[in-house]
Amino acid sequence: MWPLNLNTYTWQGRFRDKVSEAAFEAERGPEQARRMRFVCVITGCAYLGAGVGDYFFAGWRQECMIMIALRLLAFSVAMGNIWVASDQRRYGWLAYTMAMYMLLLGIAEAYELTWKWQADGMPSASITVFIVLTFYLFLPVRLAPSAAAAVAVSALYVATGILATTMPTDYVVVLFISFVLANGFGMYYVFSAGRSQRLEFKILREERSLNEQLRQEIEHRLRVEKKLRLLANTDELTGLSNRRHFMRKANRELVRAHRHNRPLAILMIDVDHFKEVNDNYGHKAGDLVLKNLARACKSKLRENDLLGRLGGEEFAAVLVESSWSQALATAERLRETAANQKVPWLNEELSVTISVGVATLDRWTQDLETLLKEADQALYKAKMSGRNLVHQEGPSQNRENWERVQAWA
Repeated sequence: MWPLNLNTYTWQGRFRDKVSEAAFEAERGPEQARRMRFVCVITGCAYLGAGVGDYFFAGWRQECMIMIALRLLAFSVAMGNIWVASDQRRYGWLAYTMAMYMLLLGIAEAYELTWKWQADGMPSASITVFIVLTFYLFLPVRLAPSAAAAVAVSALYVATGILATTMPTDYVVVLFISFVLANGFGMYYVFSAGRSQRLEFKILREERSLNEQLRQEIEHRLRVEKKLRLLANTDELTGLSNRRHFMRKANRELVRAHRHNRPLAILMIDVDHFKEVNDNYGHKAGDLVLKNLARACKSKLRENDLLGRLGGEEFAAVLVESSWSQALATAERLRETAANQKVPWLNEELSVTISVGVATLDRWTQDLETLLKEADQALYKAKMSGRNLVHQEGPSQNRENWERVQAWA
């Protein structure tokens, strides 16, 4: 769960909770690192390029060469910061390496003030104030090291102006006030921006958490609904369609067959002498026989065929796109499969046989009830004829003629 103390901040505008702060830095770290790299490239190149102005100002004098060396050093530190900001494992160093970069810029600016003031009294305070302000605005990594570096640079520059130049008092006062304003505004910006970013982060994380909870809740409900539908449509023992679901799907296949004038067949399947299995071995043995029989019969049907348990030891199958001869062949294959099925039970192997009644769709059969009745009558005759048989019910001559017409069409 997300920590509860996200609304409390330190004086630096950071989360007091270390876990929350670590999460914030982990998510926002890459964005800050990209900003660091961009700023270091721009400022490093610009500061190094300013050495051209130093050359035109003083030529190859010692002071100019020292200043260019300081600029090269600052540029090198800027490139080093780019290296630090290029790997997430080094993000924790950024606040301190950027503070070092700022201090080096301050030292270079203080030296530039000294020798250029001595040369012609040319001040550059506005540039240094701008550097300090830019440091706060574009590099708000952490307030403490940023403020320490910026205040140190400001103090160094003002002290240099007082001790190493003949800067007028009023100019020193203006310079001091400028640095105070720059640091004050910068610190306030870093603090308020840090809090605003963390507040935004907190809201975003809470929104993500709520969305994730909602997603999980939806998935849970979908799983429950799917399970309920499965329980409502499936026979618990065999895993086949139960009677209600089978009848609904069989009706759909019957309507489709009539609409497209396609063949269809129904098989009624009953386990022979199943009561003796229950009486002799118990209901658990009977259940095991039914489960194995259902699995075996299912494996012998096509993917589009339907198989369901109507109740007790009675099953039914819908064979789509199956003619009379194809239906008889399928029924015979199921009968043979059941007869060859051996079910291990304790120290014995149980075996059962099935009787199958076959009925096929024709132009005289318009509803599922009639087709099931024909298949049931065929099943009854298979039972009366000695069981372990397949029987086809109905006016066979009409069915054969109908099949010939269908084949010719």
